Amino acid sequence: MARKSIKILNGRANALPPTERFPRWRVIWTDPVTGKRRQTSGGDSLDSAKAKAAEILGDYVPDSESGVRPPTFDECFHSWMDAKKPQIAEQTAANYVYVYQRFIKPEIGEQSITAIGQRSIRAIQVSGVEFPILVKRIIKGVFEQAENWTHRPADHYADCIVIRSSRNEKRRDYVARGDIPSSKLVASFIITAYGTLQQNPLDDPAVTVWNPESATHKRSARRMSFAPGLGLTQPDDTCFRNGVPFETIYPDYQKPEEIKDDANRHATRLAFMNRKAMICRRVGLITALGAGGGLRIGEVLALRVRHILTREQVALRYQLGQPREESAWRGETHVCEQITRGGAGQMRLTTPKYDHDRIVHIPAFLPNWNGFGLGTHRTQIAGVIPRFADPQVSLWTATDEEARTLWQAGFTPLGWLYWRHLDELWTTMPRTGKPSMQEEIDAFMNLLLFPSVSRGIPSKSEFAIDPNWPYDASIPEGTGGYQHPSNYMKQSALIYDYVAQIHGEWPINRVNSKTRKGWTHHSLRHYAASSRIQAGVPLPIVARELGHKDAAFTLQRYGHMMADAIPETGFDY
Repeated sequence: MARKSIKILNGRANALPPTERFPRWRVIWTDPVTGKRRQTSGGDSLDSAKAKAAEILGDYVPDSESGVRPPTFDECFHSWMDAKKPQIAEQTAANYVYVYQRFIKPEIGEQSITAIGQRSIRAIQVSGVEFPILVKRIIKGVFEQAENWTHRPADHYADCIVIRSSRNEKRRDYVARGDIPSSKLVASFIITAYGTLQQNPLDDPAVTVWNPESATHKRSARRMSFAPGLGLTQPDDTCFRNGVPFETIYPDYQKPEEIKDDANRHATRLAFMNRKAMICRRVGLITALGAGGGLRIGEVLALRVRHILTREQVALRYQLGQPREESAWRGETHVCEQITRGGAGQMRLTTPKYDHDRIVHIPAFLPNWNGFGLGTHRTQIAGVIPRFADPQVSLWTATDEEARTLWQAGFTPLGWLYWRHLDELWTTMPRTGKPSMQEEIDAFMNLLLFPSVSRGIPSKSEFAIDPNWPYDASIPEGTGGYQHPSNYMKQSALIYDYVAQIHGEWPINRVNSKTRKGWTHHSLRHYAASSRIQAGVPLPIVARELGHKDAAFTLQRYGHMMADAIPETGFDY
């Protein structure tokens, strides 16, 4: 009677005990090249059969006299990471460690590298869309380094990780036009954000007044507007000036005037609305910064006052009362830090992508939402405010009245909105006792431009940071810590989806998405790049300001937009 086989090497082979017909142990295994089942003699004992199987399958067999043993997968992973870290960004390294600890280590971390087979790799359960890609990279990288032990190509193991994605296998090398928001859409995002639950700065207070009790805008003059979806909607239509309706933001809440009899609830509701209005103002400015400067969301959320103003400019403006239009600041923004998602949900403070420390020149006004061409931006503005026909007159010198007039004419006043936000930060900055002028400026210079809403969070801010970080990472007490990028994306999605629904304009790469199909902050980088190219800005400058790897990458991604820089009258130098 045949004796039952014994699984050896984690099931990669079987050992058959001796029988009358076969007095020695036998080893049965599957040839990794042909896939056929094979059998060979395994010696006089089970141990010798295991050793023979390990030799056949290419496993490292330690020398019993030397005592050398193969490393575990965990040891190989950390060795691979030590070699990899100098070549990759800190955030990428943190992602690798997080994915390894979550998905790979529990399954094969303590196993000998030579004892791991394809079955062990297939047992790794990976969720999400991006995680399988990282798991496969780790498996391949570790086994490439351990090939002297396994004597097999790394793909033999890495191919066991199946990546399932609804995306096209081949990513486009260029940014499709349908993934670049139109000027009207971008302008509508900003106007809607600034009009949500508050007085819209675009509106003349003598004509339109925000009533917080009824959560409505009272207008003394009617404006023409078109039905949504006709393609005739303008960014300054009432549906955008009034912002996202109260009922959309708080579908199950009563308006303040409906709960006047309950003083506590009434006060709480108004406080809720004021906080939401502040969030929406920030969404408006962050959107404008993305469209005007092409800043990544992590770069925007890491901005501090010190990145845009000098101490002298702060003192002149806020201590000596200098009018903002007389300031020497012309939109220069130092991008040298970014906040990103680290492992286990923790945030991480790092340098920008590719370590590109750069100066971004923010424009005073975004392009006209009705369109513009090569060299026409200032000409169009001068048609509204004649004094700007002189190229020596900076657009940053526009007064409040001029900024609002140009906004109503189609030019979003990014510089004016930037200054309004800085003024608000100065006014609302917490002050203990009577700080000196120097103490006030010290605290203001270190403020985050877009901190978390909850100021009660300790300012030690739970984020990872390199021990040799060259910048001051402290945050003034009571001003809020770093805002998580995913939290901001949720805040902006409400406004973006409301506007996109009215315009009927969605990004083509997400139009068939089974989840959210709306626009994201990254779309604004595409707008910033394409609008600068259309304006005739040289590609090397566009690449530098957007923090691209090089001008060749910019040309590859946005080169097709250069045709839009040629006027309808034909090409001319």
